[in-house]
Amino acid sequence: MRPWRARLAVRRSRIQWALLAIVLTVSLLSATMLASLYLLSDATERLAVRDALTASEVSEVSVVHRIAPRNRVAVEDVVTASETAAIETFGTTPYSSRLHMQSSLLGFEFVETSDDDADRSTDAMIYVSYMEGIDAEANLVDGAWPQPSSGLTQTAIPESLADRFSISVGD
Repeated sequence: MRPWRARLAVRRSRIQWALLAIVLTVSLLSATMLASLYLLSDATERLAVRDALTASEVSEVSVVHRIAPRNRVAVEDVVTASETAAIETFGTTPYSSRLHMQSSLLGFEFVETSDDDADRSTDAMIYVSYMEGIDAEANLVDGAWPQPSSGLTQTAIPESLADRFSISVGD
């Protein structure tokens, strides 16, 4: 380095020492505050959830564990993976679980026969879903809850959908 550059830097730093001190102080304070904020948010997040769960009644707590496989996999594999994750997460804490499976959006054409015997097709989109304990959540108007069968797939549908498409039990 050339000597004149060093002399120039020393001379300017003597003149601007207050500004350099302020910049250094602000830089140190900013770095300290950012580090403290990260530590505070991480600790608060963990402790707040733990304290809230500890203080809550069991009936008030619901944890949803969602698995969305990217590829087609057997339902048994998904259930096994979910149970393993729940055991790892909850450890010795007592918990209960319910299985709820839902298909992707499906489209189909529904052919209606009107009173004048003219067929009219309607495009419809549906999700096919399964939920353990649905009988405790919904009221069955007619028929029986679907049972596993080797023949046709049984389903329960909302009453409004059955009315809209003139569907009755056994169709």
